[in-house]
Amino acid sequence: MKKDRDLLFPVNRGIIQDYETMTEIWQEMVSKNPLLISDNPLTSKENKCKTASVLFEKIGVKELSIMNSAVLSLFSTGKTTGIVIESG
Repeated sequence: MKKDRDLLFPVNRGIIQDYETMTEIWQEMVSKNPLLISDNPLTSKENKCKTASVLFEKIGVKELSIMNSAVLSLFSTGKTTGIVIESG
């Protein structure tokens, strides 16, 4: 990533134009901050382990939490139990 004071705009109108710069931004953000991934309840344990392995070993994530999206929906309303219906 450039160290000078030039501003970089890797995204234009919602479309990534410069993947090299965007990858550097993602690595900088993810490697220094805890990461929360919302996940589909049908995702296999093996897939979750592979995702975690890549994030820890290749990107250098320090903290990772993979949570079910329905559980996150409940938590966002301050509840810990309930029924969640997702569509779309």
